[in-house]
Amino acid sequence: MPEDLFRPRLGEPHHHAYLVEDIEATVNRLVDQLGAGPFFLVESVPLEKRFSGPRPRIHHVAYAVPPTEVADLRSSLDERGLPQYLSSQLGEVDTTLHDASAILGHDIEIHVDSEGLRGFFEMVRGAGEGWDGSQPLRPVES
Repeated sequence: MPEDLFRPRLGEPHHHAYLVEDIEATVNRLVDQLGAGPFFLVESVPLEKRFSGPRPRIHHVAYAVPPTEVADLRSSLDERGLPQYLSSQLGEVDTTLHDASAILGHDIEIHVDSEGLRGFFEMVRGAGEGWDGSQPLRPVES
């Protein structure tokens, strides 16, 4: 593997995303076995082929990158053989997915760090504080 594959450095992962066969059964199992939760479900997200395959498995590891650095990082990943295959804009949240599966076994997601991104994940973190186990799977309004 080339020494500069992850340069510029991606920093700490922002989050990890998993693909599962049955979201409700998985949430119930994680709550029962690990006390994990609550979980948030975003429905009606158009998915492409890269979301198929064996499950459960990790799909991607995500990184939040300052707006001033994101274009160069995305280009650099493409140039180093980690091509972008999906780009999305959901409100203020700007995201790309890059194919790193041959090297890492999962893909890399790059987010532009923004108030919208931070706000959503603060809501997720806040919901876990003092969580009493009720409503383990919560819909997210899109």
